[in-house]
Amino acid sequence: MIWVPVIRVVDPQTLADQVEDAGGIVWMDPSEKPDNPDTALISDTTGALLLIQRWPVESEGGEQ
Repeated sequence: MIWVPVIRVVDPQTLADQVEDAGGIVWMDPSEKPDNPDTALISDTTGALLLIQRWPVESEGGEQ
């Protein structure tokens, strides 16, 4: 079993881009999941995994 902390963010895609710029790894980019573009799986330079998730979650109509 593995525990992965979830961090709520405003814009997962922007943060995923910043992770790569800082030397981290994006294991699952938000653009890879068209049915749920609000999450990404990332790791820092030491390998610690984090799941980032858009919050508040946008509805299909663009409302929060």
